[in-house]
Amino acid sequence: MGNRKISSDLKECALRLWNTGWDIEDIQNALGVSRASIYRWETVFAEFGTHFNPYTFSKPQGSWPNAQVTPVSNFHRR
Repeated sequence: MGNRKISSDLKECALRLWNTGWDIEDIQNALGVSRASIYRWETVFAEFGTHFNPYTFSKPQGSWPNAQVTPVSNFHRR
């Protein structure tokens, strides 16, 4: 399974199914998510009360490798 944006609804559904007694393998197969993702969402939910981790930041789009880098030699000390 590759990296992809997983919707809030899908995360909530996975946790709801797990908490109602579904086997984690069945959730993986039904929703197409990894075991590691389900465990991570459960950990985040236990800590923050939501599946969203407020300390996770998205990488700005187009920042790398297209970022313009200013060479150190162009900086001047005062």
